Amino acid sequence: IHRDGRDVEIEVDLAAASPGVDETQQMSTIERPVPVVIVAAGPVFAERLRLCLGEDRVYTTTVSSSAALRKVLFAQLPMIVVVDGSSPGDLDVESLAEVLRGFPDSVVPVLWSGETAWGERLLALAPRGGTRGAPIVTIERSAGIEPLCDLVLSRFRSA
Repeated sequence: IHRDGRDVEIEVDLAAASPGVDETQQMSTIERPVPVVIVAAGPVFAERLRLCLGEDRVYTTTVSSSAALRKVLFAQLPMIVVVDGSSPGDLDVESLAEVLRGFPDSVVPVLWSGETAWGERLLALAPRGGTRGAPIVTIERSAGIEPLCDLVLSRFRSA
């Protein structure tokens, strides 16, 4: 998984950590299917993800506009939003970037196929972290769907 098109390396100096301070931040997990919104021209990517993980682990919804994404963010409270850069249809990249900047902290934005011209444009406009919006995680199409499956499963806790 890449952030902003670069490999992420994190060095932690545990010796310098203050005693009593949590050394890790725990991601929230759920015991029901992980809600994932797919932003794409059609339902193919959502169907593929559902086939890979099973309906008992992932619940997908596909939207094809920024307005629909805004509505579903509050109606369904997804944990992950995947933008399919290989199938954006006529989705306006500027309005989508604006929606990404307003994501709640609990939502992980993911760009699938960020190596496309459309994906690169979104990355140029997408949040870089800081005060507004989490940085977008990019997964290159050549990496396959497995990194995305791992991300979804990291939010799923079996009963």
